[in-house]
Amino acid sequence: MKNYVLCVVDGKSTDHFVKDLASVGFLGRPRLYLSRANLLGSGAAKETRISGDDVDAALSAAASAGSGIVALRVNLDQVARVGTLLKNAKDELSSLKPLEAFTQFFSDYEYIFIRQKTPALHMTSNYFGAHGIKSPDDLAEKYNFEDSQIEFQRISSEYQGWRKFFDRFDIKPITLVYEECVESPDYVYELLRRLGADSISDVSNDREGLKRLTGPLKRDFLVKFKADQAEKLAMD
Repeated sequence: MKNYVLCVVDGKSTDHFVKDLASVGFLGRPRLYLSRANLLGSGAAKETRISGDDVDAALSAAASAGSGIVALRVNLDQVARVGTLLKNAKDELSSLKPLEAFTQFFSDYEYIFIRQKTPALHMTSNYFGAHGIKSPDDLAEKYNFEDSQIEFQRISSEYQGWRKFFDRFDIKPITLVYEECVESPDYVYELLRRLGADSISDVSNDREGLKRLTGPLKRDFLVKFKADQAEKLAMD
């Protein structure tokens, strides 16, 4: 079964996805294993060099913790950092640019891109979680268009950034859309099949599962946000 790079945009949906994948039993434990803090510990001196053996040991430990599967979770802005770490640690990657080093090192890995159906839905999930919105009164009190727009632009930019990364390196990721997977919780069986699992009959009965992130309150939020967006666009 293939190891995989889990390409994410931070948010509530991503957290639920990661927990569900980890709870399957043999889809690894998605984490950013290749960072200085994880490889050397937070107290390591700045001049301490990360070696190729350190990288190999970290991935071996990740496989042991993940039932033989390495699941490397990365945000878009972490790809170049990991690539830099790899090119400095591995002699065969030293002449490459960071993104090239990353894709070369993980050329045998499957790429999985997890996202929500639209950046606006992703923003809404994040905004509600960050501001603790649970009622109409909360929404009336805590809604702020400028803050929502900043988060929407960040998420839109990261979605676009991932697409450009995949296109640049001719990567064809498995894309998991949160809302679709909520409606089809057996998505993990198709994922296991595509990763080359010998058997797909032993998924844990204790799976975390995906929580529905939509509802009337969030729909009201989105209606107001889109109306404010249109108004601002008309004024500009």
